[in-house]
Amino acid sequence: MSEGTEERQLILRTVREFVDREVIPVASAMEHRGEYPHALADQMQKIGLFGLNVPEEFGGTEVDYVTFAHIFAELARGWLGLAGIAGTHLVLCDVLVRYGTPEQKRRFLPGLAKGERRGGICLSEPNAGTDLQNISTTATRDGAVYRVSGSKMWVTNGRRGNTFLLLAKTDPSAKPAHRGMSAFVIEKGAPGLIVSRDIEKLGYKTVETCELHFENFPVPVENLIGGQEGEGFTQAMTGLESERINVAARGLGLAQAAFEEAIRYAQQRVTFGKPIAQ
Repeated sequence: MSEGTEERQLILRTVREFVDREVIPVASAMEHRGEYPHALADQMQKIGLFGLNVPEEFGGTEVDYVTFAHIFAELARGWLGLAGIAGTHLVLCDVLVRYGTPEQKRRFLPGLAKGERRGGICLSEPNAGTDLQNISTTATRDGAVYRVSGSKMWVTNGRRGNTFLLLAKTDPSAKPAHRGMSAFVIEKGAPGLIVSRDIEKLGYKTVETCELHFENFPVPVENLIGGQEGEGFTQAMTGLESERINVAARGLGLAQAAFEEAIRYAQQRVTFGKPIAQ
Protein backbone atom coordinates (compact mmCIF):
# COMPACT_ATOMS: atom_id res chain seq x y z
CA MET A 1 0.00 0.00 0.00
CA SER A 2 1.44 3.35 -0.97
CA GLU A 3 2.18 6.07 1.56
CA GLY A 4 -0.26 8.95 1.75
CA THR A 5 -1.24 11.85 3.92
CA GLU A 6 -0.96 11.63 7.69
CA GLU A 7 -4.76 11.65 7.97
CA ARG A 8 -5.05 8.79 5.48
CA GLN A 9 -2.50 6.72 7.33
CA LEU A 10 -4.32 7.29 10.62
CA ILE A 11 -7.62 6.13 9.14
CA LEU A 12 -6.04 3.10 7.50
CA ARG A 13 -4.19 2.16 10.67
CA THR A 14 -7.49 2.23 12.57
CA VAL A 15 -9.17 0.00 9.98
CA ARG A 16 -6.17 -2.35 9.80
CA GLU A 17 -6.07 -2.79 13.56
CA PHE A 18 -9.81 -3.47 13.61
CA VAL A 19 -9.43 -6.10 10.88
CA ASP A 20 -6.44 -7.81 12.51
CA ARG A 21 -7.86 -7.78 16.03
CA GLU A 22 -11.59 -8.34 15.52
CA VAL A 23 -12.28 -9.63 12.02
CA ILE A 24 -9.65 -12.17 10.98
CA PRO A 25 -9.99 -14.37 14.11
CA VAL A 26 -13.72 -15.00 13.49
CA ALA A 27 -14.22 -14.49 9.74
CA SER A 28 -13.72 -18.05 8.49
CA ALA A 29 -16.04 -19.72 10.99
CA MET A 30 -18.76 -17.09 10.61
CA GLU A 31 -18.56 -17.23 6.81
CA HIS A 32 -18.99 -21.01 6.78
CA ARG A 33 -22.00 -20.71 9.09
CA GLY A 34 -23.47 -17.90 7.00
CA GLU A 35 -23.74 -15.85 10.17
CA TYR A 36 -24.46 -12.14 9.91
CA PRO A 37 -21.73 -10.17 11.75
CA HIS A 38 -23.89 -7.91 13.90
CA ALA A 39 -21.14 -6.97 16.35
CA LEU A 40 -18.58 -6.27 13.62
CA ALA A 41 -21.06 -4.15 11.67
CA ASP A 42 -21.71 -2.15 14.83
CA GLN A 43 -17.97 -1.56 15.20
CA MET A 44 -17.80 -0.45 11.56
CA GLN A 45 -20.52 2.03 12.46
CA LYS A 46 -18.47 3.41 15.36
CA ILE A 47 -15.39 3.81 13.16
CA GLY A 48 -17.47 5.77 10.65
CA LEU A 49 -17.29 3.34 7.73
CA PHE A 50 -20.93 3.83 6.74
CA GLY A 51 -20.31 7.50 5.96
CA LEU A 52 -17.09 7.39 3.94
CA ASN A 53 -18.55 9.45 1.09
CA VAL A 54 -20.82 11.70 3.16
CA PRO A 55 -19.70 15.29 3.89
CA GLU A 56 -18.94 16.19 7.49
CA GLU A 57 -21.82 18.68 7.55
CA PHE A 58 -24.17 15.68 7.45
CA GLY A 59 -22.21 13.69 10.02
CA GLY A 60 -20.06 11.75 7.57
CA THR A 61 -16.37 10.87 7.49
CA GLU A 62 -15.85 11.84 3.85
CA VAL A 63 -12.51 10.64 2.41
CA ASP A 64 -10.89 10.92 -1.01
CA TYR A 65 -11.29 8.01 -3.42
CA VAL A 66 -7.74 6.74 -2.90
CA THR A 67 -8.37 6.39 0.83
CA PHE A 68 -11.82 4.96 0.05
CA ALA A 69 -10.23 2.21 -2.06
CA HIS A 70 -7.55 1.43 0.53
CA ILE A 71 -10.19 1.07 3.25
CA PHE A 72 -12.16 -1.46 1.21
CA ALA A 73 -8.99 -3.38 0.41
CA GLU A 74 -8.22 -3.61 4.14
CA LEU A 75 -11.75 -4.77 4.98
CA ALA A 76 -11.68 -7.42 2.26
CA ARG A 77 -8.25 -8.59 3.39
CA GLY A 78 -9.98 -9.61 6.60
CA TRP A 79 -13.36 -10.68 5.25
CA LEU A 80 -14.81 -10.02 1.83
CA GLY A 81 -18.36 -10.25 3.10
CA LEU A 82 -17.85 -7.59 5.74
CA ALA A 83 -16.75 -5.14 3.07
CA GLY A 84 -19.88 -6.01 1.09
CA ILE A 85 -22.17 -4.84 3.88
CA ALA A 86 -20.95 -1.27 3.41
CA GLY A 87 -20.54 -1.32 -0.38
CA THR A 88 -24.04 -0.80 -1.74
CA HIS A 89 -24.99 1.26 1.31
CA LEU A 90 -22.43 3.80 0.13
CA VAL A 91 -23.90 3.81 -3.40
CA LEU A 92 -27.13 5.13 -1.91
CA CYS A 93 -25.14 7.74 0.01
CA ASP A 94 -23.27 8.77 -3.13
CA VAL A 95 -26.46 9.27 -5.15
CA LEU A 96 -28.02 11.38 -2.40
CA VAL A 97 -24.89 13.52 -2.02
CA ARG A 98 -24.77 14.15 -5.77
CA TYR A 99 -28.44 14.45 -6.67
CA GLY A 100 -30.58 14.72 -3.54
CA THR A 101 -32.55 17.85 -2.81
CA PRO A 102 -31.42 19.86 0.24
CA GLU A 103 -34.36 18.42 2.18
CA GLN A 104 -33.53 14.83 1.14
CA LYS A 105 -29.92 15.28 2.22
CA ARG A 106 -31.05 16.67 5.57
CA ARG A 107 -33.51 13.82 6.14
CA PHE A 108 -31.45 10.83 5.09
CA LEU A 109 -27.71 11.48 5.07
CA PRO A 110 -27.10 11.90 8.83
CA GLY A 111 -28.72 8.55 9.64
CA LEU A 112 -26.97 6.81 6.75
CA ALA A 113 -23.59 8.27 7.70
CA LYS A 114 -23.95 7.07 11.29
CA GLY A 115 -25.11 3.62 10.20
CA GLU A 116 -28.43 4.08 12.00
CA ARG A 117 -30.00 3.73 8.58
CA ARG A 118 -28.51 0.82 6.65
CA GLY A 119 -29.41 -0.04 3.14
CA GLY A 120 -28.43 -0.59 -0.42
CA ILE A 121 -29.76 -0.50 -3.95
CA CYS A 122 -32.79 -2.03 -5.67
CA LEU A 123 -31.81 -2.04 -9.34
CA SER A 124 -31.60 -5.56 -10.84
CA GLU A 125 -34.70 -7.64 -11.55
CA PRO A 126 -35.42 -11.27 -12.49
CA ASN A 127 -35.24 -10.32 -16.19
CA ALA A 128 -32.97 -7.28 -16.03
CA GLY A 129 -29.46 -7.39 -14.62
CA THR A 130 -26.83 -5.29 -16.35
CA ASP A 131 -29.50 -4.23 -18.88
CA LEU A 132 -31.21 -1.79 -16.54
CA GLN A 133 -33.23 -0.22 -19.35
CA ASN A 134 -35.17 -3.49 -19.44
CA ILE A 135 -36.57 -3.20 -15.89
CA SER A 136 -40.31 -3.64 -15.46
CA THR A 137 -40.88 -2.28 -11.94
CA THR A 138 -43.19 0.74 -12.13
CA ALA A 139 -43.84 3.75 -9.91
CA THR A 140 -47.21 5.33 -10.65
CA ARG A 141 -48.13 8.73 -9.23
CA ASP A 142 -51.15 8.60 -6.92
CA GLY A 143 -51.66 11.95 -5.23
CA ALA A 144 -48.99 12.46 -2.57
CA VAL A 145 -47.31 9.11 -3.21
CA TYR A 146 -45.99 6.89 -5.97
CA ARG A 147 -47.28 3.31 -6.01
CA VAL A 148 -44.44 0.88 -6.71
CA SER A 149 -45.08 -2.59 -8.14
CA GLY A 150 -42.54 -5.17 -9.26
CA SER A 151 -39.65 -7.29 -7.99
CA LYS A 152 -35.98 -6.54 -7.37
CA MET A 153 -33.21 -9.14 -7.23
CA TRP A 154 -29.78 -9.42 -5.62
CA VAL A 155 -30.52 -6.78 -2.99
CA THR A 156 -27.61 -6.64 -0.56
CA ASN A 157 -28.77 -5.88 3.01
CA GLY A 158 -32.28 -6.63 1.76
CA ARG A 159 -33.48 -8.20 4.99
CA ARG A 160 -31.74 -6.16 7.67
CA GLY A 161 -31.48 -2.89 5.77
CA ASN A 162 -34.19 -0.27 6.08
CA THR A 163 -33.42 2.41 3.45
CA PHE A 164 -32.78 1.78 -0.25
CA LEU A 165 -32.24 3.37 -3.62
CA LEU A 166 -34.98 2.12 -5.97
CA LEU A 167 -35.01 2.46 -9.75
CA ALA A 168 -38.44 2.24 -11.39
CA LYS A 169 -40.27 3.32 -14.52
CA THR A 170 -42.46 6.36 -14.04
CA ASP A 171 -43.14 6.52 -17.81
CA PRO A 172 -43.12 2.96 -19.23
CA SER A 173 -43.84 4.26 -22.75
CA ALA A 174 -40.77 6.54 -22.91
CA LYS A 175 -38.37 6.11 -25.84
CA PRO A 176 -35.54 5.50 -25.23
CA ALA A 177 -36.52 3.63 -22.10
CA HIS A 178 -34.05 5.30 -19.75
CA ARG A 179 -35.86 8.63 -20.13
CA GLY A 180 -38.84 7.18 -18.33
CA MET A 181 -36.91 5.89 -15.32
CA SER A 182 -36.79 7.60 -11.92
CA ALA A 183 -34.93 6.95 -8.68
CA PHE A 184 -36.42 7.02 -5.20
CA VAL A 185 -35.35 6.63 -1.60
CA ILE A 186 -37.59 3.96 -0.12
CA GLU A 187 -38.02 3.07 3.52
CA LYS A 188 -39.38 -0.14 4.95
CA GLY A 189 -42.44 0.00 7.14
CA ALA A 190 -45.39 0.64 4.84
CA PRO A 191 -47.50 -2.29 3.57
CA GLY A 192 -46.77 -3.63 0.12
CA LEU A 193 -43.11 -4.60 0.51
CA ILE A 194 -41.97 -8.10 1.41
CA VAL A 195 -38.61 -9.84 1.40
CA SER A 196 -39.80 -12.74 -0.73
CA ARG A 197 -36.67 -14.90 -0.41
CA ASP A 198 -33.01 -15.09 0.48
CA ILE A 199 -30.91 -16.08 -2.52
CA GLU A 200 -28.52 -18.96 -1.84
CA LYS A 201 -24.90 -18.60 -2.96
CA LEU A 202 -21.85 -20.84 -3.07
CA GLY A 203 -19.84 -18.29 -1.10
CA TYR A 204 -20.08 -14.71 0.16
CA LYS A 205 -22.63 -16.14 2.55
CA THR A 206 -22.54 -13.64 5.37
CA VAL A 207 -23.89 -10.89 3.11
CA GLU A 208 -27.63 -11.28 2.79
CA THR A 209 -28.75 -11.20 -0.82
CA CYS A 210 -32.50 -11.01 -1.23
CA GLU A 211 -35.41 -10.67 -3.59
CA LEU A 212 -37.80 -7.85 -2.69
CA HIS A 213 -41.36 -7.79 -3.99
CA PHE A 214 -43.43 -4.62 -4.20
CA GLU A 215 -47.20 -4.45 -4.64
CA ASN A 216 -48.66 -0.93 -4.64
CA PHE A 217 -45.97 0.03 -2.15
CA PRO A 218 -46.38 3.74 -1.30
CA VAL A 219 -43.37 6.04 -1.66
CA PRO A 220 -43.85 9.72 -0.75
CA VAL A 221 -43.48 12.14 -3.65
CA GLU A 222 -40.78 13.96 -1.70
CA ASN A 223 -38.63 10.80 -1.89
CA LEU A 224 -38.18 11.19 -5.66
CA ILE A 225 -34.43 11.81 -5.82
CA GLY A 226 -33.72 15.31 -7.07
CA GLY A 227 -37.44 16.02 -7.30
CA GLN A 228 -37.64 15.37 -11.04
CA GLU A 229 -38.84 12.32 -12.96
CA GLY A 230 -36.81 10.78 -15.76
CA GLU A 231 -33.38 11.26 -14.17
CA GLY A 232 -33.13 7.93 -12.37
CA PHE A 233 -31.05 5.99 -14.88
CA THR A 234 -28.30 8.62 -14.92
CA GLN A 235 -28.40 8.94 -11.14
CA ALA A 236 -28.12 5.19 -10.59
CA MET A 237 -25.36 4.67 -13.14
CA THR A 238 -23.32 7.51 -11.67
CA GLY A 239 -23.74 6.05 -8.19
CA LEU A 240 -22.44 2.71 -9.41
CA GLU A 241 -19.07 4.32 -10.17
CA SER A 242 -18.27 4.30 -6.45
CA GLU A 243 -19.37 0.66 -6.31
CA ARG A 244 -16.91 -0.21 -9.07
CA ILE A 245 -14.10 1.36 -7.06
CA ASN A 246 -14.90 -0.54 -3.90
CA VAL A 247 -15.45 -3.84 -5.75
CA ALA A 248 -12.06 -3.53 -7.44
CA ALA A 249 -10.46 -2.67 -4.10
CA ARG A 250 -12.12 -5.68 -2.49
CA GLY A 251 -10.52 -7.88 -5.14
CA LEU A 252 -7.14 -6.40 -4.27
CA GLY A 253 -7.65 -7.03 -0.56
CA LEU A 254 -8.77 -10.60 -1.18
CA ALA A 255 -5.72 -11.24 -3.35
CA GLN A 256 -3.47 -9.79 -0.64
CA ALA A 257 -4.99 -12.12 1.94
CA ALA A 258 -4.53 -15.12 -0.36
CA PHE A 259 -0.90 -14.16 -1.00
CA GLU A 260 -0.17 -13.78 2.72
CA GLU A 261 -1.80 -17.12 3.48
CA ALA A 262 0.21 -18.82 0.73
CA ILE A 263 3.43 -17.45 2.22
CA ARG A 264 2.50 -18.71 5.69
CA TYR A 265 1.69 -22.15 4.33
CA ALA A 266 4.89 -22.33 2.30
CA GLN A 267 6.91 -21.54 5.42
CA GLN A 268 5.14 -24.16 7.54
CA ARG A 269 4.61 -27.06 5.11
CA VAL A 270 7.54 -29.43 5.28
CA THR A 271 8.28 -31.83 2.45
CA PHE A 272 11.44 -33.76 1.66
CA GLY A 273 12.84 -32.56 4.95
CA LYS A 274 12.41 -28.82 4.59
CA PRO A 275 9.70 -26.12 4.20
CA ILE A 276 8.54 -25.78 0.61
CA ALA A 277 9.42 -22.06 0.75
CA GLN A 278 13.05 -23.16 0.71
